[in-house]
Amino acid sequence: MGGWVYSPTLLAPKFERISPLKGLKRIFSTQSLIELVKNTVKVSLFFAILYWVINQYMAVITGLVSAPFDTVLATVSAITVEYLGYLLLLILLFGLIDFPYQRYEFTKQMKMTKQEVKDEHKEQEGRPEVKARIRQIQTQNAKRGANERVPNASVVLTNPTHYSVALIYDLSQAEAPFVVAKGKDDVAVYIRELAVKHQVEVVQSPELTRAIYHTTQIDQMVPNQLFVAVAHILTYVNQLKAWRQGQRSKPNGLPPFDIPKAWSDITPPSE
Repeated sequence: MGGWVYSPTLLAPKFERISPLKGLKRIFSTQSLIELVKNTVKVSLFFAILYWVINQYMAVITGLVSAPFDTVLATVSAITVEYLGYLLLLILLFGLIDFPYQRYEFTKQMKMTKQEVKDEHKEQEGRPEVKARIRQIQTQNAKRGANERVPNASVVLTNPTHYSVALIYDLSQAEAPFVVAKGKDDVAVYIRELAVKHQVEVVQSPELTRAIYHTTQIDQMVPNQLFVAVAHILTYVNQLKAWRQGQRSKPNGLPPFDIPKAWSDITPPSE
């Protein structure tokens, strides 16, 4: 059951979190200094323009002492509007100058963030315990899929030791044989054991097995270049089934067939 857990270590102060040095580094970072300079320049220019406008109208402002209220209001309003106009122009100018810089900083930050994610991902995947866990999960998923689909396979091809591929040929599902399960090493052995358990024919064909394993994904039809070879396999399997049912004599064995050299020489990608 879940509940509150008292842990003194969680309540203990962690001085590294309140390090003055780290705080100063954050405060005086390059980005912070740039923003400080920009804001200082902005404020200075705002006051400089205000001083300039007041200085331009000093004589007028002095004469307002004895002027009617309406005149004072109109004059002050006109001066204020002019000042605000200068401020607006200044803000637009700052925006035009600052936009390329902000865009550059944003792009740089995004590149850094993406690179950090990639580096962290590589670091995580590079750890032996993480790699082992990933392999374990992949093996479990492969075995789970094999449990569901190998019993209905038309044939299981083997390397015979390192690779196994389960195929189905059913015209109601696809126009060509397709892969329903595949695996190597432990998963390959598991697929073969499932095939024997559920009386699915197991045929040794190292080159064809490797070619299909490395080029065809689960639920994908075998490549056109391998159709003839797979057809020989399926014909042989049907002959074996007919023999076991007493419908014909025992076949002499798997007939010879050729696999295109480009496919028989396929080497596994680096894993």
